[in-house]
Amino acid sequence: MDPNRIIQALKGTIDPSMRIAAENELNQVGKLIL
Repeated sequence: MDPNRIIQALKGTIDPSMRIAAENELNQVGKLIL
């Protein structure tokens, strides 16, 4: 798993225009971890 992918998704949650896509990305990562 690429930690940069997670970092970029977390940064994206701060930006309202990117938040939905970032949340979806984090949800996918969460499914991989669990």
